[in-house]
This record gives sequence, C-alpha cells and structure tokens, in this order.
Amino acid sequence: MSLFNRRGFLTLALTSGVAACGFRPVYREGSQAIELKGLIRLPEARSPVTFAYRERLRRRFGDAGDNAAFLLESETEISETALAITQASDVTRYRLTGTTKWRLINVEDGSVAMSDQVTAFTGYDATSSAYSVRSARKAADERLATELAELTITGLSAYSSENGA
Repeated sequence: MSLFNRRGFLTLALTSGVAACGFRPVYREGSQAIELKGLIRLPEARSPVTFAYRERLRRRFGDAGDNAAFLLESETEISETALAITQASDVTRYRLTGTTKWRLINVEDGSVAMSDQVTAFTGYDATSSAYSVRSARKAADERLATELAELTITGLSAYSSENGA
C-alpha cells in the first residue's frame, strides 16, 4: 500500500469514527450556537476584570441590549495566593484564581435556561519595581477574565447546540 493510500485510509477511518460518535461542529453554519449572536444581553462591567470578561463575550455574541431574548447574569470572585516566597519573606510569584457563576435567563418568562460555574487560574511575577508588579497584575487579571469568558462561551455554545437557542 503506498503512502498516499494509507493517508486516505486513515482519513476515512478517522472521519467515519468521529461521525459515528455523534460529533457535530458547534460553530458550523446554521448551528444554534451561531444563532445566539444578538440574542443575549450581557452583564454590566463593574471592574476591569468584569469589563474584560464582558468584552470577550461581546466579541462572540454581540450585545442585544433591550431587544434580548436572554439575559446573562454573572458574578466573578478573584482570590490571590502567594506562591513563591524567599527566605527573606518576600513574595516573588502570585497565583490568581477566578470563579464566575453565571445564569442565562429567558427574558420572556424569567426562567433560568442554564446556569454554571467556571473556574480558571493564572499567575504573575512580583520580582521587579512596583510599576512592573502592577502592570503584571493587570495583565494577569485580563488573562483570567479572558479564560473565564471562554469557558462561559463554551458552556453556552454547547448548551445551545444541544438544546436550541
């Protein structure tokens, strides 16, 4: 069997195996996840972290505003833990852990269509000047918010793909 035939055989075997397991692309044209765009009113931003969270969601779903079929409510909590401490008791690395509890509410009847809690973490170094530490913390907050938003987007997309928008 030539190399070309083996590749074709492997491709056929893999695609038929994926189709047999019920795999459906979430973001395919005409899917329910794509249909969520413009249907969700996003939560208000109350801090830099929730602003970054909201902006990532807005890029994916848009913001329906007052014409929304669904309202997304979210509450984010962030904790900071010292990870690396020198013998002189100086902290040189921090870990940020963020948890977002969210609910997708049907505006028409007020019922909760879906709710979930997502958790993510990131870290930053605190070994330089005060300015660089603040800058590193800000960048870590943005990374954390982005990851929490991506986990929320994944949950919403999977739910809508299975249950319809």
